[in-house]
Amino acid sequence: MVFHLSAKHRVSKLPGHKLNGVTNLKIAPSLRPEGELDEDDLDEDARAEASQELLVIVRSMALSGENLIASKEYMSLKEGGYITSVTWKTKQTANSYDIPHPHAEFEDGENGKSFKYSVKGAYRFQDGKYTRTARPVDDGERESFYQLIELVARSILVNIRAKRTSGVIVEVATG
Repeated sequence: MVFHLSAKHRVSKLPGHKLNGVTNLKIAPSLRPEGELDEDDLDEDARAEASQELLVIVRSMALSGENLIASKEYMSLKEGGYITSVTWKTKQTANSYDIPHPHAEFEDGENGKSFKYSVKGAYRFQDGKYTRTARPVDDGERESFYQLIELVARSILVNIRAKRTSGVIVEVATG
């Protein structure tokens, strides 16, 4: 399982949070169709012909910055790719109004295996403004946030499976 780019707003589905920007993305192209050849599969004549034309194989791409899902680079990749790693900021809509800075990725992005996630820290809302740097989160905050990420990840998986079998997207309650 990988995050298809058409599901770009999935990170905004965390209950009690509002997306506050994507800061890092790693993107892999869609798996090549069955039977499609790569450069290693070409014989010498075909390889020479391909080298005269521009043969480009992109295995992955990384974007780093602020508000990446609004960038023209991301928009140009919307079709035909998968997000294999994402780091974002999300503003809490209640309580402390902090801005956690989570990260989720597949260690084996090409095959969508070994899902892992973490919280890099949180920008704390203090004295009417946010801290300039992210502060560590305590164990209780981390556990609560991990539960939210797992809930949304399960929802995405249910949708992917439902769409593959029936073509219908199922909404799973996340809050």
